[in-house]
Amino acid sequence: MAHTTQLYSLLASLPALSMQEKPALTSAAFLEAAEAFVQGKDLEDLRALSLIPAEENAFRKGSFAADYTAWEMALRSAILRLRTAKRKEALPESGKHELSFECDAESAAQRAYAAADPLEREKILDQARWTKTEELTVRSVYDLNSLGAYRIRLQIAEKWAARKAGDPAANMDAAAERLTGDTEKVENQ
Repeated sequence: MAHTTQLYSLLASLPALSMQEKPALTSAAFLEAAEAFVQGKDLEDLRALSLIPAEENAFRKGSFAADYTAWEMALRSAILRLRTAKRKEALPESGKHELSFECDAESAAQRAYAAADPLEREKILDQARWTKTEELTVRSVYDLNSLGAYRIRLQIAEKWAARKAGDPAANMDAAAERLTGDTEKVENQ
């Protein structure tokens, strides 16, 4: 378990993050820095915390990781319900989409699906994710919860930086070729 004074020095040294700018730190560098301050289950949880949650929420109840993962699962369930309704399909029989419901996740999914542009939808969802990390850590200052929130925001910032990287025309060509099934040409680029 890391002490607040140790985490203070780590968190205070981390660069500010924004969805609009490439982060000055990579996830790998962040986790490497965290290893000096966080050990054991806390470090395992920090490594496992992701924008794409595992099937089961195995994080310690009441932690940022558990609360954020539950919210992310609720968001994904809301998206699934909207997507299947739009396509006039039946929901999967697994029932996982019924396990979690959060009003702000439902609202974010509905705002995203109201946008015509897929990129704008994704931006709305990521802004909701970013906001949720802030909401979940409003009372957490320089603790493991703040570190977990930073990890999620860093992943969001990296995701958007990757989308802006490279030649936009080449990115569009590669995406179109993936959609049309011309994978051989994409793999050779």
